[in-house]
Amino acid sequence: MRWKAKIPAKRGDERIITTFLWFIKTIGTDKRWLEYAKIKQKFEGYEGYEGYELIWRDVEFVPHDPVYDCNLCKDKGCAHIDGYLCNIETCEESLKYNK
Repeated sequence: MRWKAKIPAKRGDERIITTFLWFIKTIGTDKRWLEYAKIKQKFEGYEGYEGYELIWRDVEFVPHDPVYDCNLCKDKGCAHIDGYLCNIETCEESLKYNK
């Protein structure tokens, strides 16, 4: 059996989580529903019912980055993907790799 030891979060720490939004999620004026979303969170304190509490607070939705999600770029690394000639939607190299 294996597991990683959790490093306790400190006030001001940030993280990005990926989750499927089954219910409507509102952050600021942005609303999302029934999709995968990356959410930036910050570990902050607030005055709760039992005194001062620390929680992970949602800060913003992280915009979708197609380069980050490209399997070819993740597995093999590629230089062409950031070039001005590469369109991630119709990238021939990525289409060949994903077959």
